[in-house]
Amino acid sequence: MTRPDFTEPGEVLEFLDGIRERNRQAMARNAEYAAEAGGITGEGFSADRTVRAEVDASGVVSRVDIGDSALRRGAHLAQMILTAIREAQAARTRQLAELSARLGSPAIAGLVRESIPDDYRRESDG
Repeated sequence: MTRPDFTEPGEVLEFLDGIRERNRQAMARNAEYAAEAGGITGEGFSADRTVRAEVDASGVVSRVDIGDSALRRGAHLAQMILTAIREAQAARTRQLAELSARLGSPAIAGLVRESIPDDYRRESDG
């Protein structure tokens, strides 16, 4: 930001009022983001949907459901569980990106979307 050239004391006060207002708006957006982001969770599934995982608002795995047919998959089961967990984490990350975009931070939303591995992006993300 360049320093403006002030010729009158009123211009300085007006400039400072503008800074104060932008800061107030940023703090309000931050408070709204924190309030809404605190409830965002994620859900993901294995490719065949026999394993389901949930992550809580902190991104920590909170639940894993394993269907009977998945239990018969032997060594493949671990990969199915990891896939479901990663899908759940990616789902939560996508929701946080959408929230950022809605609250006026589209650049951050784009960066967040880019951080999701291609394997876990949904077709709707484009």
